[in-house]
Amino acid sequence: MAHDYPHPRRVIREGIAARLGAVTENGDYWTHAENRVYSTRSSAQIYPEEMPLLIVSATSESSQPIDKSEFEGGYIRTLTVDVEGVAEALDDVEDELDSLALGIEGAMDGLQITDAESTHLFMTGMEIDIDRDGEIPIGSIRVTYEIKYHTYKLGVDLGFWDRNYPDSCPTPTINQITLRTHIPEDSVNYEEETINP
Repeated sequence: MAHDYPHPRRVIREGIAARLGAVTENGDYWTHAENRVYSTRSSAQIYPEEMPLLIVSATSESSQPIDKSEFEGGYIRTLTVDVEGVAEALDDVEDELDSLALGIEGAMDGLQITDAESTHLFMTGMEIDIDRDGEIPIGSIRVTYEIKYHTYKLGVDLGFWDRNYPDSCPTPTINQITLRTHIPEDSVNYEEETINP
């Protein structure tokens, strides 16, 4: 079933990437990666002229049902998002990575994502990795966040629109009423009367 709207995970990833790539009130970028921020990208193919850059990825998600009923309700979800800063592993690579981390933390502090107002972000950890053995020495810092948000069931329309939206439902027009009287009660014979209102 195709939908005309993106999954909330995509909205969150793109909202974080937009924030990290935006210019602050002072006219500066949040990090020296500037607007080289990606909401979906593999870190396997990165070229020196692109660095430093940031990659936002949603790595896992858990969910718990809320307001459970047969047709209604939703989930409170906990999404794990990694914001990875990638830079060339030069002599000052750790300073470079710390600078990226500082900008990431500043941008994420108090972030409200459009179309996902119920989100709550918590930083849960940070990991640094430096690889000087490859063709291009690369350093990366991964800042991990847990994001809690609510969603409602996306299931199929079961035809209960009249129950869910009674004010929008037309009143059915009744053109004819037929009354059938079975005498005696279990008889297959009946008398019928038709009423035209």
